[in-house]
Amino acid sequence: MASVDALVEAGLVCEDDVSEADDELPDVDVLLWLQAASRDAEPKPRRATAPLRVTDKGMFLPFC
Repeated sequence: MASVDALVEAGLVCEDDVSEADDELPDVDVLLWLQAASRDAEPKPRRATAPLRVTDKGMFLPFC
């Protein structure tokens, strides 16, 4: 199971959620609480995986 710090670094949970969980729950239950909270959260919008460039025709294409 991933550590809480790894989940925060990966952007899967918010640091505020971790602080709230640490204050309210014993260490053993923190990851379970975060998993339940992430299932209930709305999905984050996806970012483009590659930067865009403008072609001669003014179209945007991802860099390869």
